[in-house]
Amino acid sequence: AVLLAFTVSWPVALFVALLYFVIQQLEAHILVPKVMERAVGLNPLLVIVALIAGGLLSGVVGALLAVPVAGAAQVIVRHLLIDPTIRKRALRTEDGIVIVGEEEEEPEVLSTVQVSDQPGNGPQS
Repeated sequence: AVLLAFTVSWPVALFVALLYFVIQQLEAHILVPKVMERAVGLNPLLVIVALIAGGLLSGVVGALLAVPVAGAAQVIVRHLLIDPTIRKRALRTEDGIVIVGEEEEEPEVLSTVQVSDQPGNGPQS
């Protein structure tokens, strides 16, 4: 596109090159992290850090493998470090899992109803 713009004039070619650079930067720093967040479930900041680290450590191949490796690391950390602490606070029952440690509010009594001493209103024997 820049070479084609040079056929018009050098300011047009400079504008096209600058526009290409801006679009490339927006894609790399905003669009790709957001897409990776939705596809892999990673925080956009973690995607950027992983891409930079992978690129610095192993070049293009490292940058290509950085997001899947970061996703796998996140799953491993969650499974080894976070889930055991949640399991310790959980109480297993027949119906499912009840989380221990959360306080429930007392139910608020809105009104009381008096029941007369008629047969059938008391405890069954």
